Amino acid sequence: MDIDLICADMAHPIAGARVYERKPDMPNIERFASGISAWIPTYHAGHASLIALANGERWYVPKSAKSIYMALARLHCVNLRHLRHVYEAHLRRSIYLPLVVGAQMRAYAPLKVRTPLTRNDGAMGYFRVDHVAAVRVKNRDVCFIEIHSGDVFEIQMPKLHVEQRLRDADSLCVLMRHRGE
Repeated sequence: MDIDLICADMAHPIAGARVYERKPDMPNIERFASGISAWIPTYHAGHASLIALANGERWYVPKSAKSIYMALARLHCVNLRHLRHVYEAHLRRSIYLPLVVGAQMRAYAPLKVRTPLTRNDGAMGYFRVDHVAAVRVKNRDVCFIEIHSGDVFEIQMPKLHVEQRLRDADSLCVLMRHRGE
């Protein structure tokens, strides 16, 4: 079931992935939230996302990457305004807010996985920091990120920027945990 590379611009669905065509058909997010290693936006049957789970499964769901971000934030009662305030005040960053679930010590870093076709298309995928196995250079502007399940994703960012986003997400997670949030 392993493949060499997953990128948002490739033909979807990829072999071996489970495809949920309708929202009522997909499992409730509470069932699989703790096992999410990454999710990226794709153009499969409109706007969809590919979710990579820690156990190696891959699912296509009929939700945008942003709606998955918001659903996970709601599920874990993350106050995004407060998270953004802490991110700006302590890490001096204002955009590309990671999703941090402090109680579970989980941080998802936003990384650019595609060039959007239209204005409201998502470009960011989210990667769980503690599930990242390696970051490798492809060229000056593109790198690969491998997660522990063996999946490799193409990232449309230089390696130094990817590593900085991963560090920022991890730092924010540690800070929120230290503050008891």
